[in-house]
Amino acid sequence: MDEDVLCKGPLHGGSARSLKGSLKRLKRIMESLNDGLIFMGGAVSALLLVWVFWRIGYTNSSMEMEAELSVSPKCPDQCFSDGNSGTTGRNRVDHSVDEWEKSSENFYNNPEVTYTIGQPIRDWDRKRKLWLDRHPQVKNFTDDGKPRVLMVSGSQAVPCRNPIGDHLLLRFFKNKVDYCRLHGIDIFYNNVLLEEHMTTFWAKIPLVRAAMVAHPEAEWIWWMDSDAAITDMEFVIPWERYRDYNLVVHGWDH
Repeated sequence: MDEDVLCKGPLHGGSARSLKGSLKRLKRIMESLNDGLIFMGGAVSALLLVWVFWRIGYTNSSMEMEAELSVSPKCPDQCFSDGNSGTTGRNRVDHSVDEWEKSSENFYNNPEVTYTIGQPIRDWDRKRKLWLDRHPQVKNFTDDGKPRVLMVSGSQAVPCRNPIGDHLLLRFFKNKVDYCRLHGIDIFYNNVLLEEHMTTFWAKIPLVRAAMVAHPEAEWIWWMDSDAAITDMEFVIPWERYRDYNLVVHGWDH
């Protein structure tokens, strides 16, 4: 009887320890499975949210595109009313605008109007106003009443003697582009000598003349030297102060 007890006692103790270890391992496996399931569930949920938002955005953009395509295009200068039927004709085009473009009233057809220095343009205000009246789609003022401005700058056509100069020119140009982008200003950069006898700082005069003739929609031509930088990107020129002036030169005592 005692031998039987002594033989079975250790056997039962080892079985208990083995069972306890198995339960611990099973618990760890279950915890790992739970963490994995939670991670997979979160990943699937995130993918579903991304897919839903993408579908919503794609559907809205498609609907907007279909709406734009379905709306009849506006043609204020090409549509006219048919007096007989009372309907608006859209399959016939009014060629009055094209005829005016070829007429002598258009200053671009006047041989005396040139882009180069030497021949003055007479009665420019009237010619420019007539051109703007014939092109109502081209606005010389913004919706909030600000004048349309064209910034003009330029540099020499050849590289600088020092590579640092070319790098600085690029940085200064980027500065001007950022300012124009923030304030809705057009910009034109030139590196071509337009007049052979007008070099260095005189080269800006034929460039400004060409810009004025090529862009009658611009109320102001704003010249900036290539090595000038704008330090206050929020600064806005008080254009209304110069409404009655045709030329403004800052920095002169007289």
